[in-house]
Amino acid sequence: MSNAPTMDSNTFMLNFHKLPDRSRSHHAEDLANYPHCSFVADGQELCIPHALDVLDILYCSSRTTVYSAVAVCHPDGHGTVTELVLKLTSEQKALVEAGNYDAHVALQGKVIPRLYGVLFGETDSENGEGEDLGCLVLERFGSCLKQPFHELPSIDNRNVLVKDGEYRIANFGHIMVHEWDCDWSYKFVDHIGEDEYRPEHDGWGCEIIRRKAAAMGFWTDYKLRLLPFFYVAKSDELPTQEEINRMNTEIGIGVRIVYHTEDLNDLAIRYYKHVKILLASGRSLEELVPLRSEIAYKIHEQWHAEKEIPFFTSYPWENSDMEPSLEAGSD
Repeated sequence: MSNAPTMDSNTFMLNFHKLPDRSRSHHAEDLANYPHCSFVADGQELCIPHALDVLDILYCSSRTTVYSAVAVCHPDGHGTVTELVLKLTSEQKALVEAGNYDAHVALQGKVIPRLYGVLFGETDSENGEGEDLGCLVLERFGSCLKQPFHELPSIDNRNVLVKDGEYRIANFGHIMVHEWDCDWSYKFVDHIGEDEYRPEHDGWGCEIIRRKAAAMGFWTDYKLRLLPFFYVAKSDELPTQEEINRMNTEIGIGVRIVYHTEDLNDLAIRYYKHVKILLASGRSLEELVPLRSEIAYKIHEQWHAEKEIPFFTSYPWENSDMEPSLEAGSD
């Protein structure tokens, strides 16, 4: 006979005993009966098993701890593992974030993670601060984005998840509520690949959404960004945007000269075309990234020679016998 406690449909058991030993404290330690903690669904119908094993801590701060968890179901005698994310925070914060997820239910499982529901647990009065905790139960999707967000520095990389070429945006605890009288009717899916927003055809709609979409690069997605305000069409002669971001370096390094916009654009194209040649020849990004300044120097040197413009920089090898360690050659 099993000694496991009988649980009604409103009760869930979260087992934290499989967590690896950690010196840093986390929110679950404040729960009553830790590491075997009872939670209630408060009348919700959650389509998940009632016993969950917590395996690891994905993120921990003074206000929130995010855990990975699994549930093993045996509906037909065969084990099926359901991977979940449990976000433990104050009851009030959990309810606010759950409301934000519910307001975007059409996006769940497509753009944002699926929210299965919210559980509530009591803190140990001797250890906790008297406030019960809320636990958002979310689908586990992929891993955190590895590359930095060059275009959207206000979004934390750990809140963007990637798996098999698909993405999810997580953490809705501090989203801004948009104006309810918004007139935006532009369907982004109908305009993929277009290079600009044409209000005279598509309606003026909402300037806030238009600015956000422009900042995300929606109308420049099929282009490559070589300089802050210089985009070119994607080409087999140029690296990918990720490679360009990794090889980003200063363009317009000469002193005693004023580069015009077209000069900087020309130099950028020459530089990245040569990067593509080096990559195609078998050089790796890891090898080339430390040599960005040397590559750019030789490209500028060639450009100045063609234009018959004296070339001076503040680079150390100009005043010594040093030479850049990578020959650029001509295209």
